[in-house]
Amino acid sequence: MTQVSRELCPDVEFGAGCDYADVKSTGVAFLYELKTCTLDFKDARKASSQLDRTKDDLAREGIVDSNCGFELFILHEKRKGCSVDARAIAWFQRTGVRLADANSDAARRVTSRLKLLQARARR
Repeated sequence: MTQVSRELCPDVEFGAGCDYADVKSTGVAFLYELKTCTLDFKDARKASSQLDRTKDDLAREGIVDSNCGFELFILHEKRKGCSVDARAIAWFQRTGVRLADANSDAARRVTSRLKLLQARARR
């Protein structure tokens, strides 16, 4: 059985929100926010609010129903000298957001899909 999904760029389509959303037909939505360089507590709170805004927008637009589960991710592109503040890590743990390295294979697939969707949206 093929898993159908709907991919979108909430920040482009709704004017705000996370960078990339992949809503699966199985009732799970994967939301991704990409961050570069140093990630401090203020950035963590802003990223969490973007993810929360996207959850609300997806429900309001009827893209997900009330039974939908959400998997929330921050893809952090670590460059030389970049770090993640300990308070940011604690914030993500408390709010159920997973922090992932943007250079991992899975994150690279997400970022390549995001770039493709963004290019389509600009046309």
